[in-house]
Amino acid sequence: MLQPSLSGDARISVICTLNPDASAVAESTSTLLFAQRIKKVQLNAKKKEVVDTDALLQEVEELKKRITKKEKEAEAPEKNRRLSAREVNSICHLPKPN
Repeated sequence: MLQPSLSGDARISVICTLNPDASAVAESTSTLLFAQRIKKVQLNAKKKEVVDTDALLQEVEELKKRITKKEKEAEAPEKNRRLSAREVNSICHLPKPN
């Protein structure tokens, strides 16, 4: 009865109840023996990860674009960097050639 639950893909909780009536001693003993056996069972529960392939492909494409952009920036760092105020000032006030 519990075999699907004990397959290792889930965590389970088992609650065993006893009947306090004297006429249910055999049933209660059987329940306690079952509880003793089930307590020894070890499960290897694992979290199942649902993968959205479309979202994954979009992320890969975005990462490719970012890598390409970074590579281009590394090839020509002078073109992509902002000039400091001192550099702008020195470019604007170059001496006139004679």
